[in-house]
Amino acid sequence: MAKNPEQRVSNPDRGPLERRAARRYGAWAPAYLELPADGIKRLCVTHDMSRVGGMLMTHVHLDPGEPVQVELFLGTDTSHPRVASAHVVRSKRREQRNTFWTFDTALKFDEPIDDSVGVIEELSQKQRDWWPNE
Repeated sequence: MAKNPEQRVSNPDRGPLERRAARRYGAWAPAYLELPADGIKRLCVTHDMSRVGGMLMTHVHLDPGEPVQVELFLGTDTSHPRVASAHVVRSKRREQRNTFWTFDTALKFDEPIDDSVGVIEELSQKQRDWWPNE
């Protein structure tokens, strides 16, 4: 059993307790990922997120440790995305190759995004209601 009370299963139907620093929510949201080295904003999509990091589907491979800035469009107000600095944990080619999103990229936020957890949880719940078999 995990010692940290925030370590819990992201989806109880999918397996044993996961060793994560914070609860993970399956939430699909558009985002931009920017590398400080080139300043280019790359469109991506969140797959799941927590207060300390997230998994994004991207079309570029990024190196572990690489610093990034991410703009998360979590609500209906697209004029004010949640901006967070992060570092790449890993970037792995997706098994499904017939898509624009060719890489799963895991990020760890430099500072937890505690102020956005409620919005992420709400988005996750809405999406579970829309697609109950996911």
